[in-house]
Amino acid sequence: MWSHRHITKITLKNLPNLWGGLLLLGYVLQGLPFPQTVKVHLAARFGPAAPSRLSGVLHIGLGLVMSLAIFVPLMGQTAGFGIMSLMIVAVGTVLGAIGVAFSKLKDRLYEELGPVKYAIVIGLLLLMTGVLGKIVLRLLFGIKYVLSFPAFNFNI
Repeated sequence: MWSHRHITKITLKNLPNLWGGLLLLGYVLQGLPFPQTVKVHLAARFGPAAPSRLSGVLHIGLGLVMSLAIFVPLMGQTAGFGIMSLMIVAVGTVLGAIGVAFSKLKDRLYEELGPVKYAIVIGLLLLMTGVLGKIVLRLLFGIKYVLSFPAFNFNI
């Protein structure tokens, strides 16, 4: 029988995987921190499009790793192993493509807005997505607080 408590137990049992997924997602959304010398070396050796191609390949790979970290512990012994495997690959590919799109958007926004306006816009964007994420966690999994510090009476 389905219940919110059952979903919450599944989610909390895999908390290290969720944290790992969030860390990888943050890395994907920030883009790759290649130093300029590495970019120049890659461009000289493999052509001018090599740094962006490597960035895309790494983003897709990180998306696949993140989807594996989230979905494999949930699989267990399932009857639809093939369907679940296809779903893992599809979600990983989509997450990687989103990472590539966000890294291009991030670079373009930084160049157009400058550092101060960029920090304000990204801060507001992160706050907005955080509120939406908290709403989703509350409605789907019954998680009321993401962070709770009772000693300081501070709940997020």
